[in-house]
Amino acid sequence: MNKREIIHEVAGGSGLTLPQTTEIVETVFKLIADELSDGREVQIHGLGNFSFTDRKASRGRNPKTGEEIAIAARRGVKFKPFKTIRDSLNPQRMVPRQPARKRA
Repeated sequence: MNKREIIHEVAGGSGLTLPQTTEIVETVFKLIADELSDGREVQIHGLGNFSFTDRKASRGRNPKTGEEIAIAARRGVKFKPFKTIRDSLNPQRMVPRQPARKRA
């Protein structure tokens, strides 16, 4: 699903116009990007956590020429879905919890 599809789905489910929905979705995306660029995590309840990660400089290889190249240090974004989403993606892994044992 891309941004355009998200906008259309939200507009259809909310009764808002496409321009209104576009403004809302773009504002939310910009807010998330701004928070991450300022070094803060974003936690959206029911969805997951967006956080940043610093990647060290490393050595790589050009796949066409085989030449060794330097890969600069950079900052990346990680997304970790909440357990409810992970469980819905892997229903066979869902195991009912055992009740806690009572202490004597």
